[in-house]
Amino acid sequence: MPGPSIQIIPWDRDFLQCLADDLIEKTGGGLENLVIFFGHDRPRRYLVEKFQSHSRLIKPCLLPQMLTVSELWEIFYAEDTKRFDKKIGLLDQASLLYQCVKDLSLEKESPLNGLANIKEAEFFPWGVYLAELFEECFIHTIRPKDLLHTEDEVPAFGAALLATLGKIFLLYTKKLTESCLSTSGFLSF
Repeated sequence: MPGPSIQIIPWDRDFLQCLADDLIEKTGGGLENLVIFFGHDRPRRYLVEKFQSHSRLIKPCLLPQMLTVSELWEIFYAEDTKRFDKKIGLLDQASLLYQCVKDLSLEKESPLNGLANIKEAEFFPWGVYLAELFEECFIHTIRPKDLLHTEDEVPAFGAALLATLGKIFLLYTKKLTESCLSTSGFLSF
């Protein structure tokens, strides 16, 4: 049984135009049964434009379903868990991380003890850094560990966060799960 064909599009040709031409040729214009995956949303918008202006495509017609990899993860997650978690943005992620740090600062002998009185506005830049770091960890399925003895390399606040990085990560994932919240990276995780 032959496998799927592979077509190499030369680098000096318009990739999306070649893709549109190939799809229309192979399907005879019946694009509605196709599913196309892209790494991000921009190619989808441009491919739709290519289809709209394509002379060999009879209109009106149904276009293929086009998904980003993140949207694909959301579908897999919903299928697997039968849950539809609310996806939160960067601000909400930073706020949730602030709550995690506040909770951990109340534990006995925590490196975060001195941070119990920090205001959310002061924490925000650090929360953004943590959220972005954890997104990368989620995408690469890495569970960060506490990084100790960084006092000479980063500010005291950063050293305290790094010393509890693994604990923050675990609490953050727990709060995301318990609150039925998610992020793009967490879905793939």
